[in-house]
Amino acid sequence: MPAPRPAAASTKSPAPAPTVYSPAPSKTPTPPAPPAAANATAAAPAAVTTAAQAALLLSTTQQLMAGSSSVVRSWRAATAGEICSKWQGISCSEQQQLVEVKLTFTNLRGVLPVQWAGLGSILGQVNMAGNKLMGPLPREWQALKGLYFVRLDDNNLSGPLPPQWSQLSLLSTVNLGKNFLTGPLPGSWGSLKNLAELYLNNNMVNGSLPEAWSGMDSLYFLTLDNNQLSGTIPQAWGAMRSLRFISLHDNPLLTGCVPAAWRGRVRFQGKGTNFEYVASLSEEGVLANTGLSGWCSSSSSSSSSSSSSSSSNSGSSRGGSVVQEDGK
Repeated sequence: MPAPRPAAASTKSPAPAPTVYSPAPSKTPTPPAPPAAANATAAAPAAVTTAAQAALLLSTTQQLMAGSSSVVRSWRAATAGEICSKWQGISCSEQQQLVEVKLTFTNLRGVLPVQWAGLGSILGQVNMAGNKLMGPLPREWQALKGLYFVRLDDNNLSGPLPPQWSQLSLLSTVNLGKNFLTGPLPGSWGSLKNLAELYLNNNMVNGSLPEAWSGMDSLYFLTLDNNQLSGTIPQAWGAMRSLRFISLHDNPLLTGCVPAAWRGRVRFQGKGTNFEYVASLSEEGVLANTGLSGWCSSSSSSSSSSSSSSSSNSGSSRGGSVVQEDGK
């Protein structure tokens, strides 16, 4: 069974310090437990027989595990009744329901099986980081209503972020960093009220930052560095009350100013600083290779919602005027 959810974690940052904060744990952090509030209202998972679970997984071995003979052997050598005890990377609940697939750094070379959507609400965790998986993120996985932890970082995945994943209301941690994902950030993901950690760094995601993401009430940790994002930071993002850590560097087309509401509350990843998170925009590499120019003025932040359209048309940033780092 998964351990309780740790404090904010990242696959790329060290532990926190008083003035230079580094919130990320080990390469393979302990998966968090589903949010308590969401669990309280979620319906109990529908039972799926052990035989049905085994048959579904076996049907996907060819497309998923062409490069991982050890996994294939363990799945094919054991009987369906042994799925919870002898199948590599499989964890089950006390009711013998499959709750976790963990196949990290096992040389998987195929695609993510759309058939796994047939597991319905029983599957809670998918961790297949550090492989060579390719192809798109299956939109069909929107049917995995119990899914709350996803790690698919450090693969060769491509294509867009599925807007349909906004239906996965229990999602708490999603790590899709270090892939080849493209397209815009889905505005529909703004409805993911339990999402606390989202890693999208080192992809090819483009387009603007969705204002709708200001509705992510639980979002604590967000990595967007090394993408192709453009436009300005919506000042509505200043109201993301849980946000504490963000990385924005290496988005050359990202312009304007940084929400004043983040000042003193949100820490930024500095490029070239060993992935440390700092509070000051003047620290090394925080805004490296972006068009971001500093803090927005408090007055422009409070009025930006009504003036964003006219500001954009006049050529000024949506964030309004800029306050220099030493302008206190």
